[in-house]
Amino acid sequence: MEFIKAEGEIELEAVAKRDPLIGKAVARLMDLSADEKTRLLYEAREKERMDNESREDWARTEERAKWQGVVNKKDAALAEQAALIANLRARLGE
Repeated sequence: MEFIKAEGEIELEAVAKRDPLIGKAVARLMDLSADEKTRLLYEAREKERMDNESREDWARTEERAKWQGVVNKKDAALAEQAALIANLRARLGE
């Protein structure tokens, strides 16, 4: 977890020295970030991933709103039917 929370290069190096696996990850991260073309490709992929997530979130929200509208209409219809039944029962003296 310290690797993720590290705020600077010195802190990353300190964590990397304590854990060989994190050391490899830090070294790979430094290599990738040093190569501008690789970094730009990564940023483009990351932007595409976030855009896709946003589109999916929007679609889920729209779908939820659509179904909520359907549920609301059915609830209103049921309430209307219940009122009609109550009215009929009152007329029949039940």
